[in-house]
Amino acid sequence: MKFTHLGFSQRVAIDIGLDDKDLAILRWFVDFKDSNKIKKKLFDGEIFYWVKYEAVIEEYPIFKFKKDTVYRRLKAMSDKNILKHRTLKQGGVWSFYTIGDRYIELISDELKEYKNMAGMSKAKGFGFESEQFGNESDGTGFKSESNGFKSGTKNPSTISIYNNIYSANDAQDIWELYPNKKGKAQAMKKIPKLLETLGKDVLAECVKKYSAEVKGKDKQFILNGSTFFNGRYEDYLDDAIEAGSKANDNIDNNEVNENKYIFKLSEDM
Repeated sequence: MKFTHLGFSQRVAIDIGLDDKDLAILRWFVDFKDSNKIKKKLFDGEIFYWVKYEAVIEEYPIFKFKKDTVYRRLKAMSDKNILKHRTLKQGGVWSFYTIGDRYIELISDELKEYKNMAGMSKAKGFGFESEQFGNESDGTGFKSESNGFKSGTKNPSTISIYNNIYSANDAQDIWELYPNKKGKAQAMKKIPKLLETLGKDVLAECVKKYSAEVKGKDKQFILNGSTFFNGRYEDYLDDAIEAGSKANDNIDNNEVNENKYIFKLSEDM
């Protein structure tokens, strides 16, 4: 059988108890969780994302999803630890999600199978050599097939689910915002991972807030880049996420008001 479906290992999906509809919803969530169109919220130091059920329904009309169906499937995946789920009770009941601990099983198995198939192709002399996979780039912290970045998805119609969507240019953009250029080598090893977990907008906002705080100070009183990106950025994370949320409030408010009832209904079930 084909090893993957929408970029996920079919074998692992079957073992966990996921079907094609679950994978489609998961595919959508992973692809779009870092976009500015999704409302973000920090819970215990971890970023969670509010899912607009209508967006999932519109993405997959073939499944004829209902709002409560999408909720139940997301909640079931959180019960299986593929996703994590948090509830916010504030003017209603809102469900937020992020990637769970077992999500990696769906993609690491796929990578293993891909490598095995590539190795078989080379060994049997099919006339082509497999691509290099997962090579470290020169000091950026990204992995790549050959060009210094993480490889793209095998499904060209979607954003990669197991790879970073950010490039070395994005890391450099973040670095250029930082007010003290000492510690660049170590900082540039940290920034790619932070881009992957926080997103560019949130990380940039952390840097901007710190830069504003230390503006006019002597360089000796400004943290080296290696120190800031090694954890001190967390001091500005709450404010950065809140700033991003406020920027999207005008867009989100109409959507939130329209869909309040489904959150209340779903959380009571």
